[in-house]
Amino acid sequence: MTENLYPLPNNWRWEKLENVAKWSSGGTPSRKIPEYYCGDIAWLKTGELNDGYILDTEEKISQDALKNSSAKIHPQNTVVIAMYGATIGKVGILKIEAATNQACACAVCNSNIYFKYLFYYALSQKENFIRKSRGGAQPNISQEIIKNFPIPVPPLAEQKRIAALLDSLFEKLDAAKSIVQKISDGYELRRAAILYRAFTGKLTENFRAENGLTFNDWQEKTLSDLLLPMETRRPTGETFRYIDIDSIDNRRQVVKAPKIIETAKAPSRASRAVDSDNVLFSMVRPYLKNIALIDDNLKDCIASTGFFVCRCNENILPKFLYNFLRSLDTINYLMQFMKGDNSPSIRQENFLGTPINLPSVDEQKEIVRILEKLLANEQRTKEIAENVLRQIDALKKNILTRAFRGEFFTNDPAEINITVISGFYDALRTSEEKI
Repeated sequence: MTENLYPLPNNWRWEKLENVAKWSSGGTPSRKIPEYYCGDIAWLKTGELNDGYILDTEEKISQDALKNSSAKIHPQNTVVIAMYGATIGKVGILKIEAATNQACACAVCNSNIYFKYLFYYALSQKENFIRKSRGGAQPNISQEIIKNFPIPVPPLAEQKRIAALLDSLFEKLDAAKSIVQKISDGYELRRAAILYRAFTGKLTENFRAENGLTFNDWQEKTLSDLLLPMETRRPTGETFRYIDIDSIDNRRQVVKAPKIIETAKAPSRASRAVDSDNVLFSMVRPYLKNIALIDDNLKDCIASTGFFVCRCNENILPKFLYNFLRSLDTINYLMQFMKGDNSPSIRQENFLGTPINLPSVDEQKEIVRILEKLLANEQRTKEIAENVLRQIDALKKNILTRAFRGEFFTNDPAEINITVISGFYDALRTSEEKI
């Protein structure tokens, strides 16, 4: 008996997936025979499923590979669902004839089901497929689970209308998502460019002109000229606040939360004293970008010996140093000194030998002022873009939920198109204004 998940319109019915398509899977030809992977038959792995059309495959197999394995060729418009591991629930539509590995469940639709309708329904059920998976490190679902899974089936003409409307809505959303994704992805590049301009004097050209200064006034120094010796402090009291390497949010380069540790259980590495306006710089890979500026709220913390704790003298502003250490040029310079196999790190003498082109304290203040404004704008841009991306994903889920409850056709499709998309475009316009 088919499970009824929710009420359907009168002319819809519930079916099991096994009743709407012919299901099969594939196989993996022996890797011990390299010639099997030198053919011209497309062979699909679940990692290549993209929740869209499959137009090509990374590997091709031979006719002998097909004959001597359980792989088989599936026709165009086959709907494919991933059954194993991290890809469970990923789907695709074959737009080429292709064989697949055994982790793919392949559906060739019966005459009562439109292949795009099945594809979109499978896409909408990814989380439910994951919930039904079994196993530990490598969970999986079986073809039997998929075949027994319920699907709402409207008349064929209505299936095609739903699929066409989903095509139209998702095309608009995907186009918008592509634009916003580029904004989000470009954050690191834009931030690196801003920092480069700061430490090559580009950001303060007007400041120097207004104050009778030139770039030649900048002095070549090393960090050893500008930093005071580190101090040691062991924890006291019943508990203490500890900043270790993973206490740093390396995306925003701030301390996200110090750890509260019992003093009796203090690790031996907990011995770096920190105070207000100290700059923490991780000396250990892959945590080289774990950098933070200590504020008054954190001045009683103790840091791990994995950090160099920078205590600035009167010639350099802590915020200037903090941004200098965040710059891509500085990170790349220090990478050359990374030594060690299991836990590669930078030696203190190499860190202290880092060259820095130093402007006057007044120009440092101007650089910090400009940087805080520009980098805050970039951070807001990134957060807005990420929020819009989340809205798009949530909107897609909402659209799919409505589609398979028969709710799209209580109104005219054109009206639904405006209703569903308008909220997103309002958010996008607001984002562009802020950006």
